[in-house]
Amino acid sequence: MMYVVFCNKGKQYIAENNSILFIDKLNNNENDYIEFNNIILVYKDNDIIIDKEYLSKIKIIALVLKHIKGKKIGIVKFKRRKNYLKRYNHRKLITKIKICNIIL
Repeated sequence: MMYVVFCNKGKQYIAENNSILFIDKLNNNENDYIEFNNIILVYKDNDIIIDKEYLSKIKIIALVLKHIKGKKIGIVKFKRRKNYLKRYNHRKLITKIKICNIIL
């Protein structure tokens, strides 16, 4: 078993071959291939690799499946005894990707 931890837009994700991930929205079109180079860690054959020179050569090739919206999150702001109440809703934009290949 092998998996890779990579960073995208300040968040870390665990990727395996043929796995499907939901990440923050990317500006790529659907059915485009994208490449991630910012690898943090590789787990391969019960070994953890964190060598910077080795990690700089690794690439992850992924396919953008579709852009979707996440769950609706409700936010309430209020101040007690002041008759002040505000309600907001927010849906995060998410990109669904499939990890096609991890090139070592």
